[in-house]
Amino acid sequence: MNSLFLARIIAILLPCACSPASVSQDSRSLTRESASHPSNYPCTFWHEGQQFVASLAWRNRWWLNYKCFHLKLLVVGYYELEDAREHQDYRYDLNIIFPDEDEGWAIEEFLVAVQEHLPDFLRNRIVCGDDDLPLGSTRYDAIDRVIENSFKNLVIVSNASVNDAIFLMTLQMAVAHMNDVQLENIVMVFREDIPDNQLPYLVRLFLSKNKPYFQWSEERYQQMLFWEGLAKTLSRNKKMNGLLPL
Repeated sequence: MNSLFLARIIAILLPCACSPASVSQDSRSLTRESASHPSNYPCTFWHEGQQFVASLAWRNRWWLNYKCFHLKLLVVGYYELEDAREHQDYRYDLNIIFPDEDEGWAIEEFLVAVQEHLPDFLRNRIVCGDDDLPLGSTRYDAIDRVIENSFKNLVIVSNASVNDAIFLMTLQMAVAHMNDVQLENIVMVFREDIPDNQLPYLVRLFLSKNKPYFQWSEERYQQMLFWEGLAKTLSRNKKMNGLLPL
């Protein structure tokens, strides 16, 4: 969505100096008309220039997003109230929550990438899957204990999560804990696009409150943007301004 917005903005910044009627004609009719009316050459040039720049911006959308992200850091910065505690002050650095169907991807690909891009988050302090849950209690109690003792809870959202009862229960527990401690200690990662009308209620509620989320992508510039943004978000816990109704 941001990439399309950028492309439209760039196109708008190159206004066409001709009338609305002539703008509505396609490029071929404009070219024929320009041949018989030389005064229309500037209109043709600006119209085709708009199309070229918009197309170029769309093809380089992730690079533009990447540069805009750094521009935002330079101009705006981060001034929100933050919790003084760091991830070393918790039992776990990171708790990765995902639907059972995504276990292979979460452990074999995403967790490996986390260790590569976030070296300060130690593997023995990351919970990713049932094998990392503490022993000696039920699964429900173990999940609850991990949520309460994790600096960050990272939630992987995919199409498989929509109907996964354990995933939805775990997400509800994490949101309830976030409300209790009044810290934004949840971040969502969307593995794939999901239609809005299929998103679980808590996910839609989370997004409606402008909580942090990221979109997974295999594209190189988007990957760079993803990991830099995620590292920044995982480095601190902002204090909440209000509760999420459950």
